Order: sequence, then C-alpha cells, then structure tokens
Amino acid sequence: MIDLPTSTVWTVILLTAIFGFLLRAPFILMAERMARLPEGFQQFLRMIPPAAFAALVLPAVLRPGGEWSGLSPEVLAAAVAALVAWRTRSITWTILSGMAAVMLLNILPFFH
Repeated sequence: MIDLPTSTVWTVILLTAIFGFLLRAPFILMAERMARLPEGFQQFLRMIPPAAFAALVLPAVLRPGGEWSGLSPEVLAAAVAALVAWRTRSITWTILSGMAAVMLLNILPFFH
C-alpha cells in the first residue's frame, strides 16, 4: 500500500469532487432545456440507470466468487427478484426480495 501524506489525500479528494461537479454542471444548468428532448430520447435516458444496475449485479449473480457456479443461491435469488420486479415494478421491493432470498437460500444445507 502506498503511504501518502494526509494533505495529498485530501487534495486528491477535493480535486476529484471539483472535477466531478464540473463534469455534471452543464447538465444540471441545462436541465430545463433537456426536459424538452424528444420523447424517444427521454425514454432512452430512463433506461440507463437500470442497465447500469444490471451491469453491476449480473457478474455477482452469475459468477459469485469469480467462478461459474451453475445453480447457486445468487441465481435463484435473482430469479425471485426478477419475478418481483415484473409483478411490482418497484426497485425497492425488487432489491429487498432479492436480498432476503439470497440470505435465506444461503442458510439452506443444500447449497453447502
């Protein structure tokens, strides 16, 4: 591990925050204009958060621990979460049901 002075760490954090804000500022300042985008493009933009979430979750579901495991608690819990998502259209219930399912399935002796 690299041992950096505290001032260097805080400088990097501050510069990263400023750079991140400057990257987003034009979109924040133009939010009213962007609301008038064509409906098709607005629909496209609404699909980005679920797609990004799926890209983060899918590797953990299909390859928990870095190896393909076939029928695992994660795969079954993802199926439960997908069913809940389809029926409720609620991200909160989807996440809660998926987490509850994976915790309960990990308790079962079948998967050990």
